[in-house]
Amino acid sequence: MYKCGKRFEIACYRNKVLNWRDKVETDLAEVLQVAAVFSNVSKGNLANTKDVADAFGTTDTLTVCKQILEKGELQVSDQERAAQHDIMVRDIAAIVSDKAVNPETNRPYTAPIIQDAMKQIHYSVVLNKSAKKQALEVMSRLRKVMPIARVNMLVSVIGPSEREFSHYLMYSY
Repeated sequence: MYKCGKRFEIACYRNKVLNWRDKVETDLAEVLQVAAVFSNVSKGNLANTKDVADAFGTTDTLTVCKQILEKGELQVSDQERAAQHDIMVRDIAAIVSDKAVNPETNRPYTAPIIQDAMKQIHYSVVLNKSAKKQALEVMSRLRKVMPIARVNMLVSVIGPSEREFSHYLMYSY
């Protein structure tokens, strides 16, 4: 987190941070690797106490850590980012393949075909946007390069028999 022109970092478990922000994890000790505020975690440089007090209005480490957890930026390695990107591409392609067909043959497209088409239209995945929203965008953009249409849904409604329905009406007062 950048505050008052200074950089403040905490060492924490990435998946636990997400759980903390979603209010699933409430134990701060489970989230933090070390209860300390750093100017550079990878080098092990602790933040200057005066800088922490100026930026956060307190020198209480746990209070500062909570603020950084809530509002700070989460650093993700290139490997993790690439893995998240691949997962998101697969999710979007799976959603599109479930909801779309070739209108000429009325046959569904497979996820790999959708992935190839996404590459062809140069669709860039946004990691912090839901896969469902992006799937709708992809479908509209794919119409320019291939025949694609939403699957028609078949809805069947099953209700009570005439006898059960009349019985229900008699006793529904």
